[in-house]
Amino acid sequence: MGSTLEREALDDVRRRGLRVVPLGPFVRGWIERHPAYADLVDPPGL
Repeated sequence: MGSTLEREALDDVRRRGLRVVPLGPFVRGWIERHPAYADLVDPPGL
């Protein structure tokens, strides 16, 4: 369930042309395991 929520949230971020700062361990780990979303991270390499 969390993975589905994360994917939907990040897809919405992408549609809106926004970026994210993944402070929480779940979000950070999820993005690390799904590198197609790494371009949404601000600052890059966080």
